[in-house]
Amino acid sequence: MFEKLIKNTALSTVAHILVQLKGLLLIPIVIKVAGVSAYGLFTIVTPIVGIIFGLSSLGVGIKSCRYLPAAKTSDARSNLFFPQLYFQLFVLTIIVAFVLFFQDQITRSFLEIDRLLIYSISVYLFFHFAYTQIYKYLRFTSRIMYMSALSVLYAYGYIAIVMLYFYFFNAISVEVLFLSQALSALLASLFFIKTVYKDLIVKFVNFNFIELKDQIRIGFPI
Repeated sequence: MFEKLIKNTALSTVAHILVQLKGLLLIPIVIKVAGVSAYGLFTIVTPIVGIIFGLSSLGVGIKSCRYLPAAKTSDARSNLFFPQLYFQLFVLTIIVAFVLFFQDQITRSFLEIDRLLIYSISVYLFFHFAYTQIYKYLRFTSRIMYMSALSVLYAYGYIAIVMLYFYFFNAISVEVLFLSQALSALLASLFFIKTVYKDLIVKFVNFNFIELKDQIRIGFPI
């Protein structure tokens, strides 16, 4: 047990370091090719997108995080995992639809943001959602090796896609950065989706609104 703990801690630490190195490798290239203003826009928009994505769960999912490690059967894991997945997907879809509906007002208010960037961010949000769901499942079912591999694959897949785009088109834009992250999230997720799928029984669930209210009250990230 202690050896497993040491091994898992080492794996997650190494993966975290490798993921953090991503920025050191990519930032100088982006600044040189895209320019300081484009990189500045990216650094402004990225945390805003992160906040939007974080709020899209409304805190629902805290129950699955708490009880997934102890779930022993596929049915038990599915009953914990799918309600929060469907709920966040529903909320995220509403948010994206709202942004797309008011995209003209957004582009007029923020001159540096155009429709292509809004579309790119929308695509990114859905693929990032798929990635985070798989990451979260692997984490809370103690698949630390798979979780670490997923995060590293996502990070360096992102770098590889950006570099391939630069190689063929000799350009990098904010839209390319978001779409590269989206594609990397999709590809990384596909490597591990079979592992998650084999563990679960795909099912649709009826929401318990009292339970949802309690989870939002406890887990809403504010």
